[in-house]
Amino acid sequence: MSFVILLLLAVAALGALLLYRGGRGVAVDDHPLCRRCGFDLTGRPEGVERCSECGADLGAPRAIRIGHRATRQKLVAAGALLLVIGLGSAGAAMWAAGSQTNWQQYKPLWWLVRETDDVDRAVSKAALAELALRLGAGKLSDAQILRLADRALAIQGDATKAWSTEWGDLVESARAINKLPDDRWRKYAEQAPNFALQVRPEVRKGDRIPLWIRSMPARIGSRTQFYVRYERASRTWDVGPVRLEPEGSGGGGSGISATGGGATGTSLDVAKFLDRLPPGKHVVKLSQTITIQTSYDDQAQPIATRRIDLAASFDLLPPDRPTVKVVSDPSVRAAVERAITCSEVKPYGSSVSIQMDVKPRPVGVAYQVYLRTPDGKEHAGGTFAAPARKSGGFSFGGKAPELTAPTVDLVLRPSTGAAIGTTDVFEMWDGVIVLEDVPVKQNPPEGKSE
Repeated sequence: MSFVILLLLAVAALGALLLYRGGRGVAVDDHPLCRRCGFDLTGRPEGVERCSECGADLGAPRAIRIGHRATRQKLVAAGALLLVIGLGSAGAAMWAAGSQTNWQQYKPLWWLVRETDDVDRAVSKAALAELALRLGAGKLSDAQILRLADRALAIQGDATKAWSTEWGDLVESARAINKLPDDRWRKYAEQAPNFALQVRPEVRKGDRIPLWIRSMPARIGSRTQFYVRYERASRTWDVGPVRLEPEGSGGGGSGISATGGGATGTSLDVAKFLDRLPPGKHVVKLSQTITIQTSYDDQAQPIATRRIDLAASFDLLPPDRPTVKVVSDPSVRAAVERAITCSEVKPYGSSVSIQMDVKPRPVGVAYQVYLRTPDGKEHAGGTFAAPARKSGGFSFGGKAPELTAPTVDLVLRPSTGAAIGTTDVFEMWDGVIVLEDVPVKQNPPEGKSE
């Protein structure tokens, strides 16, 4: 590539020379001329030392040149063409060579660190990628690695700053090569989880308060595998001025990821505190101790423990104020029926598990599901509800007689209670739907696997 560029520059130089020679032209007479203004001095009286046109001193060295000159047009054209071709091609070749060069590798560390804060995501991502390469190649000192880790931890701990998973990858790579001390690793794990509390915005006085603890995008690397555990005994709920009793023993947990996802749902019963909760806006507060570890295994060594505090507000309405709008519109029946299917009915002794799949619809739905056996009897099998234009899967179950028939009918009856028990269903269609001849997935005979 360098030889080609030099050749093209030589062509451009030749073009420049020809352009100069052609532009200078060739002498067509031997008339004396003022070099400054080009005035023809033929017939100048003897002893006159000033140009009668511009007043130049004609006695100065090289003040007079000899002969008018004619431009050599063909030479000018050839020179201009070679110059344009040579410079243009050389420029294109140098641009192509430069675009294939990884300029990041030549930037000093301070420059790269500064670019990690660039508002242009492509610039910051490229800088972090180069830092990761230098870390992996052993080109960073221990002190430099610690400074980068501390910068990452400062950003991770500041919720007002956007988080990049590349920072998390950098921290975790430093840990993998034993360059990140335990205290920094513990802080990284402690700051990683990101939860949010979602409460139904309007709750009728006397109803339970439904809510979700949602796992939001965690401030970690792209390949992190952290698991969060909690004990219910460490959890406290406050609804306005009311402190609820601990939920009892046991616990749970979930993995966290950079993309988020997953949630834990529950509802709070404040019936015996209604005298202390007047209608109006109230705040639900959750305080919970969580443990962060690298595995869901109960015996896994904890990395860090922290207390999370979440809050969300809701309006408590009088008991006669409905929080669900019932829609009576026969024209949406076909769309609702197409949107709701059952992918599985599976008996477990005296119980049954049901999996419903719901696609987007023009109206919200909320149903109590009944299994209708061949004898015509209906048995409650659980509830589900979904807002309009939202899809999802719902698994639930209930008591049921032994299902020996290969199929069963599912009767979906509108239920305001199912809607009230959610955080996002505020309207529901009032039509009954019947899913006929839904296959029953029987357990395999004993001794055989599915």
